Amino acid sequence: MHFKPRDYSVVFLSYDEPNCDENYQHLLTLCPNALRVHGVKGSDTAHKECAKIAQTDRFIIVDGDNRVRPSFFSLNVPLEFNDNNVISFCGYNTVNGTQYGNGSIKSWHKDIIRNMRTHENSIDDKFTIDFDFHNYIELNDIGSDLHITSSPLQAWRAGFRETFKLSLDDTIDWRNKDRLYRWMHVGSDVENGLYCIHGARFAYFLMKHEQWNNHSHIRDFDFLNDMFDKIVKDFTQDKLLHDCNRLGDIIGLDKILPSFESKEYRTRIGSPTRSPVNYNPLYDIVFIHNNEPDAEANYNRVKERFPRVKLLSGQKGIHQAHKVAARMCWTDYFWVIDGDSIISDDFDFTHNDVEFYEEPTVRVYRAINPVNQLVYGHGGVKLLPRLATLTMSLNGVDMTTSISTLYKPVNIVSNIHKFDVDSFSAWRTAFRECVKLSSQIIDRQNSTETMDRLYTWCSIAENTEFNSEIIKGALAGKRYGETHKNDKTKLRLINDYEWLREQYNEQFQ
Repeated sequence: MHFKPRDYSVVFLSYDEPNCDENYQHLLTLCPNALRVHGVKGSDTAHKECAKIAQTDRFIIVDGDNRVRPSFFSLNVPLEFNDNNVISFCGYNTVNGTQYGNGSIKSWHKDIIRNMRTHENSIDDKFTIDFDFHNYIELNDIGSDLHITSSPLQAWRAGFRETFKLSLDDTIDWRNKDRLYRWMHVGSDVENGLYCIHGARFAYFLMKHEQWNNHSHIRDFDFLNDMFDKIVKDFTQDKLLHDCNRLGDIIGLDKILPSFESKEYRTRIGSPTRSPVNYNPLYDIVFIHNNEPDAEANYNRVKERFPRVKLLSGQKGIHQAHKVAARMCWTDYFWVIDGDSIISDDFDFTHNDVEFYEEPTVRVYRAINPVNQLVYGHGGVKLLPRLATLTMSLNGVDMTTSISTLYKPVNIVSNIHKFDVDSFSAWRTAFRECVKLSSQIIDRQNSTETMDRLYTWCSIAENTEFNSEIIKGALAGKRYGETHKNDKTKLRLINDYEWLREQYNEQFQ
């Protein structure tokens, strides 16, 4: 069974979108028989009007802010569906690069629309926001591009309404969290894009900070238009930008991406897919170094085997470096290699056990410590969830547990952790790890295993010219961790390499 858009009647549904006439004329060049419903107040009523004029029992609705892609009418999608199914294509948002069902082309059977009680006609408030998704079929195919910034009002209202809907459930999966991030950060390079971001942030502010949850107002365009006039209409661009970031400070968001980063993020970083179909587990790889002596050689070895590896060097701060690395990637997860890692010959950066719908999980592979022969996650290759890394707190002591509470050690050796390349590097690595071990800062660790590792670090350093530095660093780290185990401010200093250099100099001068 196949779904072919050209087999069905097409209805263009518009209300007050500034670009709707232009978009309809474009549709007519692709589908000369396309019909139109315009200016009908209330989404439920408007959809019923579409059903009345459609010339086939199953038909297609194109919203007024959609510019249909020419390829849409050539699609031939293998698909099992029945009269109860709503078939939802992806719409590509030209402001923030999301591609999912928001405002996208959908195919309905007339009976669904005749019988539904949603939006303004619903007697049950929980169905007043959007249609019942129980029988939705979500496709990854993009049918149209969403142009939602033809006016400041259109842009602001789109951002406000969609963010409200995405934020209704505090337990939403990470894909919708990714979409929320984009709505509230990406688009400053697009004309009127700041209005879209402001609308998104203002909706989130009202819901999460002011506990505003008036569902009925989201479907009331007159109310939203009035809100726009009172709050945003007279803003200058500078005032608009300032207020976007002010709202972000209140609700705990990063500043909006500047113009050049916004464009790069939208065009280069892929939006999450909606279903496992064609899901690609070939994740990006980032090699992160902070001028370790052998970093260039280690990177070149990886580059020779895996040309897709990306390089990040000299970024200050461990947490910040990983956030920057996440911004460089477009896959749902990404691999991280540290600068002092010698990748094992049989390690191939393949992991097929990530469930499509799983919550963001940090995976850490094993590394061989060449000076004390410990084999565990310290210094190992990591597989990190991109969005969770991008939005992690900078205040955690341990970077991996700052990303997610979900952690999976993977019992596969990925590399040799060759940290004993100079006096300071050897001391620093031992000091930092033993602070973590002795303070037991990492949640859910096995205390017996942790203490055994701590003992080994503090007593064994073989086959290295930096034996003294490693043992002294380990013992100093043990003392520091035990002394400050309940003081996260003190513990966070182990991520400050300048502070670590000062401690090293004090010990060896």
